[in-house]
Amino acid sequence: MMTIRAFGFVAAISLFAVLLSIPVAAQSSGGSTSASTPDGQPDLSGVWDFRTVTPLERPEEFGDQAFFSEEEVAAYAAERVLENNADLNREERDHN
Repeated sequence: MMTIRAFGFVAAISLFAVLLSIPVAAQSSGGSTSASTPDGQPDLSGVWDFRTVTPLERPEEFGDQAFFSEEEVAAYAAERVLENNADLNREERDHN
């Protein structure tokens, strides 16, 4: 009877060890390396594209509004595109 209890204990410990190792194995790099500079900092060089209507800072006009409806998003995006379109605003800028 004692040997069955000992076997069960060893089996439970082994199962526990296997289950603990699964998340650790999933977190390993798996051979992929992220680009970094010689001093260990992330390498952010490359081609950057800043074509976006999302502002860097939250516009004051939105106040404490946490979310936007689909219609508000579309209206804001259209307004920003028209406002930032150099071809449409060229004549207006040239006359000022």
